[in-house]
Amino acid sequence: MRLKKMDVEQMPERFAYLFWNADLSSLDLERDARYIASRLLMADDVAAWGWAVQHLPADALASVAKLRHASPRRAALARNLAAAAGVS
Repeated sequence: MRLKKMDVEQMPERFAYLFWNADLSSLDLERDARYIASRLLMADDVAAWGWAVQHLPADALASVAKLRHASPRRAALARNLAAAAGVS
């Protein structure tokens, strides 16, 4: 079951370190979904991946697979999470 989207300000504080060079209060979950997805999915943090699947659109998750710096394993993870997020 997909949870309703949250404001970035409601993102768990434990993920703030992933956005060390960004002002979290200026991020918009819809507008910046791809950026947020890239930070969450490129981290080695399973909880971040779970939060991303629950709160970000599937296309934002899938976009991580196309990043130049995404390893083949991380790209596969992004595609799998995007598929899981697309399930209602």
